[in-house]
Amino acid sequence: MAAGITFMDTLLHYLPVIAVLAVFAERMREVSTKRETVPGKTQEKLTFNLFMFCGVAIVVGGISEYLLLGLDFWWPTFVIGLPMSIASFVIRRSAIRALGRFWSLHVEMREGHEFVQTGPFARARHPVYFSMIL
Repeated sequence: MAAGITFMDTLLHYLPVIAVLAVFAERMREVSTKRETVPGKTQEKLTFNLFMFCGVAIVVGGISEYLLLGLDFWWPTFVIGLPMSIASFVIRRSAIRALGRFWSLHVEMREGHEFVQTGPFARARHPVYFSMIL
């Protein structure tokens, strides 16, 4: 390390990168989790693919910008972003739980589908999409 730069300074500089990679890794783990669901006919895959592409682009672009431009760690952004990330996971997992066996990564049509109005669906029509945007 250069003179005057402590381990804590280095850690604080890379904390946003570590946090973004941790959130991204958890989201990818969540997406790949196998669930007991009722299979249906996939109607549309574009939305999922666009969310995946945009998510990767945002992560790569954000980390690249931060490191290449030598930006400084800014506490207010981190303090606001961390609870928003946690809220995103809470909303998404609550929506998946409310959908139960009808959960899917893609838009699917299923026999016997029930219109879900519990959990976060009582307040929002598409809480999973909201959580991904959040």
